[in-house]
Amino acid sequence: RDPGETRDVADDGTCDGLRGPLLGWIDAAQYPPDVAARLADALPQDRPRPRQPVTADFGDEVRLLGVDLGAPRVRAGEELALTWYFESRRRLDGDWKVFVHFDRAGRFFQGDHVPAGGALPFARGPAGGFVADRQTVRVPPGTAPGEYTIYMGLWRSGKGNKPVRNAGAHDGGQNRVRVGTIEIVP
Repeated sequence: RDPGETRDVADDGTCDGLRGPLLGWIDAAQYPPDVAARLADALPQDRPRPRQPVTADFGDEVRLLGVDLGAPRVRAGEELALTWYFESRRRLDGDWKVFVHFDRAGRFFQGDHVPAGGALPFARGPAGGFVADRQTVRVPPGTAPGEYTIYMGLWRSGKGNKPVRNAGAHDGGQNRVRVGTIEIVP
């Protein structure tokens, strides 16, 4: 009836039946099917008690409280479980990611990610709450044996690493925090 699409019908009730399915489709396209379970798991009610406390502030918005490292020794090709604990003081503007580098004499592998398996970007996280960010990193096959230092920080494309404050294990000038070590065994 309106081939030139000159009449807006969005507010006259004509599109009422399409709004719900369209919003559902948008949500389904943006979030994985298990997002509710991931978020419930990632948002503890009480202050976390990490096995390895590490305090570092990323601006005024995010504080690293510590990490639970999985097995201290793994083989190349195996998975390593980590849980990062954050206090979210305010939301971070933009698409900041957690970067995780496993470094041995300048050779490294990484586990960069968005918290909660991509379900909880810092821009949408809870302001004034806690985050338990569970992560699994596969050690690349062929990774050389030895002790690797684990560094983490926040990174954003075009902005680089977020400055770190109050970090006892700060890696001077690189805006990353030393959180521990793992050993890759033959």
